[in-house]
Formats: sequence, structure tokens, C-alpha cells
Amino acid sequence: MNMKLGVDLDNTLISYEELFQRVAEEQGLLTTVQASTGAPHGKTGIRQAVKSLPSGEFQWEKLQGLVYGTRIEEAQLIPGVRSFFRECSKRQIPVYIVSHKTKAAHHDDSGVDLHQAAMDWMSANEFFSHRGMGMTQEQVFFEETRAGKLRRIQALRCTHFVDDLEEVFSDDGFPGGVIKILYHPAANYTSPVADMAGDWDRIRDYVFD
Repeated sequence: MNMKLGVDLDNTLISYEELFQRVAEEQGLLTTVQASTGAPHGKTGIRQAVKSLPSGEFQWEKLQGLVYGTRIEEAQLIPGVRSFFRECSKRQIPVYIVSHKTKAAHHDDSGVDLHQAAMDWMSANEFFSHRGMGMTQEQVFFEETRAGKLRRIQALRCTHFVDDLEEVFSDDGFPGGVIKILYHPAANYTSPVADMAGDWDRIRDYVFD
């Protein structure tokens, strides 16, 4: 099989776990929640905590705008990504990043272009460097809707796709015949919709061995 790999971006290549915690605390969003239920942890815990507040949906979308926009430079590359992409480059296997990401953040007056912010983060993390991961900017696609993302995966004729969201794989629009790989670093997790689940070291072994 001539492989063409597609990969999601947010929470698949970029970790925002610590950043969501830090920015939520700076914004004073967790004070009320901590007093009643203790400190939430990780993106999922922060999301649940913020959404439980008055105007919680608004507060969560505003927090996302900050994290994915002006503060994205503080986000971390997920362990194992660099070695995976280098292996793809070494084997001359095409890799495409296909991200469901709007260009503008909700409730953000700064006017930050989320697409450009993500590209800047990838540049800083050597995605587009020969000594780094060996990609080009032409291999990155941002789609405003999930349906657009799924159409892009099909148009690129990806043979494999890696995502952190099971609902992407279970969507009726996900193209048939594409091997579904869930980025889910919890030990021994088995997905009901993906062909395999694991961290980037396990994904690397699955794809190349």
C-alpha cells in the first residue's frame, strides 16, 4: 500500500492541557468551582468546570479563543510527534495536517487569525524545517467545518488518519477505507470506532511495523 497519512492538529499534535489550566486560573474562572468541588485538571476537567459557571458556554468559548490564539505559543508539542514525522520524512511518506479550525475565535476582540497562529506555532516547533519534521506549509489544511475536514481527508486520498476525537471517526461523512487511528494515551484503551488507539510511540509502531 502506498501510504498517505492524515493527522489532526489540536490535542493530537499540540497539547493544551497545562495551558488551559494556567489561563483559566489567570482569568479567575476556577475560583468558584474549586471552592465547591476541588481543582479540575486537564482540558476536559477545565471545560466541564467553566461550562458549569453562569454564562459558562460564553466563558468557555472565550477561554478557547485565548488559548488557541494569543497564547498558543505556550502550548507544547506532544511527545513522540517529532520522531514520528521524521520517520515519515525518512521513508518519503506524505503526511498532511487536516484541522477543523475556524479563522476567527468566538468572543475575541483581538482579531487574532487562528490559522496563522497555528502556522506560527508549527514554524516555531520546526514542522517546516529540514532539520525538524520536513513538512511544507502546503501540507497543512484548515477547514471551517467538520464536514469540510472530512471532505479534505477524502480529496487527499489519505490511507490513514490520526485524530483525538472518536466522533470524527464515527461521523457518517468519514471516508470509507481509511484506517482510523485514535490518539488516546491512556494505557490499554480500546476504541469502539478506531482501528487502534495509543500514544505516538504506539502509533509509530502500528504504522511502520
